[in-house]
Amino acid sequence: MDLNGWTGKTYTPPFFMALKVTFGGKKWRCEYCRLNFSSFRQRKEVFTFKRWKNRDAAMAGSAVAEDARGNATSQ
Repeated sequence: MDLNGWTGKTYTPPFFMALKVTFGGKKWRCEYCRLNFSSFRQRKEVFTFKRWKNRDAAMAGSAVAEDARGNATSQ
């Protein structure tokens, strides 16, 4: 996921979300679904287009390998 922080200049969080932020929660915003939320957990990974392209290339390569295995076994 592509998570960024939000500042609160254009978004006023609900009471419990503001309380979590007050106690040290991180402010996150999902760029795809445009959801603002707070969490005490750290972000697992940072989204990069390079990793996304590498993942797509690996998935395409595994699909070609599976297709080749499927054709070889069905003959």
